[in-house]
Amino acid sequence: MNLSTPRLILRDLTHGDVTPLNRIESDPRVARYMAFDPQTLEQTREYIERALAQQVQQPRLTFDLAIVPVGSSELVGRCGLEIRRPEHREATVWYLLSPDCRGRGWAGEAVGGLLDFAFGPLNLHRVWADCDPRNTPSCRLVERLGMRLEGRLRENWWLHGEWCDSNIYGILADEWAARVRG
Repeated sequence: MNLSTPRLILRDLTHGDVTPLNRIESDPRVARYMAFDPQTLEQTREYIERALAQQVQQPRLTFDLAIVPVGSSELVGRCGLEIRRPEHREATVWYLLSPDCRGRGWAGEAVGGLLDFAFGPLNLHRVWADCDPRNTPSCRLVERLGMRLEGRLRENWWLHGEWCDSNIYGILADEWAARVRG
């Protein structure tokens, strides 16, 4: 599956993505606010195997996609949607980007492309994101896309040896449609 935005291609992960994805996910700066420790090559390989299996599930509920700049062939991050409650037409969104590629607006563009897909072809009603409140750039990113802070879960994750809070942001289909028309 491929989605495109003006500057990015969002495509299914492949076996060929193991090494470039591992270069990103083995970086402690990337893992800092994620629900994983810096990844080994074998852990990245196993992750991609799971993503490949999800690509053929019917109905497909998980879309874990490589972020690739137009004109390039190598991924610079990944993003995705997981429909957790199909009967409620609700999904969660995630994203991560190589530290070398931050500050270009690519993460926001990728998530915007996912929201177009979620509220268009997938006909979802609600999409939400979970951000560590200390990860200010990530919180700002989803806020810029029109997601609203719905609440904070206190110390709901034990990550990297400490209890962490989660800010939960959400956006509804009609809010995204008004934003796109706006």
